Amino acid sequence: TTGAGKTSLLRHLIGSNRDRVRFPPTSTEKPTVSDIEVIPAEGAFRAAVTFFSEHAIRANVEDCLLAAGSAVWDAMPDDKVADKLLHHADQRFRLSYILGAWNDTSDSVDDDDWDFGSAASPPAKLASDDREAVPPQDAIDLQAKLRRYVDRIRAVATEKANAIKEELLPDPSTAQAEDLQAALEIFQGELLDDDAFRDLVLDIMDDVQLRFERLEVGELTRRGKSASWPILWTYESNDRDEFLRQVRWFSSNYAPAFGRLLTPLVDGIRVQGPLFPVFTDRRAKVVYLDGQGLGHTPDSSSSVTTHVTERFADVDRILLVDNAEQPIQAAAQAVLRAVAASGNYGKLVIAFTHFD
Repeated sequence: TTGAGKTSLLRHLIGSNRDRVRFPPTSTEKPTVSDIEVIPAEGAFRAAVTFFSEHAIRANVEDCLLAAGSAVWDAMPDDKVADKLLHHADQRFRLSYILGAWNDTSDSVDDDDWDFGSAASPPAKLASDDREAVPPQDAIDLQAKLRRYVDRIRAVATEKANAIKEELLPDPSTAQAEDLQAALEIFQGELLDDDAFRDLVLDIMDDVQLRFERLEVGELTRRGKSASWPILWTYESNDRDEFLRQVRWFSSNYAPAFGRLLTPLVDGIRVQGPLFPVFTDRRAKVVYLDGQGLGHTPDSSSSVTTHVTERFADVDRILLVDNAEQPIQAAAQAVLRAVAASGNYGKLVIAFTHFD
């Protein structure tokens, strides 16, 4: 289940140091959103990263902008509008990784938020040799562009909202819940059809695509009529640290790098190389498959998706990682039922975490 520690377990199995390597990413904020395959093998380090289609990413951007527009409809402040824009409702697609995190000194900032500071005095957290972190001046530029996006969606949404509320909700305090919901749906429909809204979607898509141009190494494969949207990135290196540093652009949740990461665009990651555990000299021939945790979305708490169950027949072991601090919850029980129903119960292994 999400947060049980499955990716932390994977790190132990491939000898990945949490503080120095940071691959795969671990966090309480559901960082694993793509499929990850790790193949421990002697030889050079190799990676292949596949991306979601341009159509799928554009649909997510539209959803985020629509949610931001709905926040304007509800008269929310800029920080709430920015939050809706940067974080998709299902928590899989996070524009903050690509566009940068919202940082407004007038808003309250949580301890976990990254404070970019000013160009004159970079934050103390930022190490001088941290090549992944966004430079202070770039962070300021990202923040300015993000604020322009918020201002634009506020301007478009406010105009539409005022017109619709004036016509359909002259006195909102006496309106029925059905009327409020109907007015909101009309507002969202008109927002989607607005030319300024579509221009904003295209501008953000252009901004997203620019992140691919900043890749320093590897080879991008593009396909399609325009051949502009990448579908695959491949890379090979003999240097472990440099290899993992480049792969982290596609998997990281490292806050100082927000604004440069490609993580939300990634569909799958496969890496191969001498990724062996440090607690044993055994070099087993094995492939580790990791993915989005159960319960990441509400529907995955009560059932197991076909994306997972269709792999049961292809693997040698099905490893259910669960948190020992609590009784087995609905998501883990759903796995047990799915494994038994598919006749693969002989492959099931359970690893309980947090025993200490």
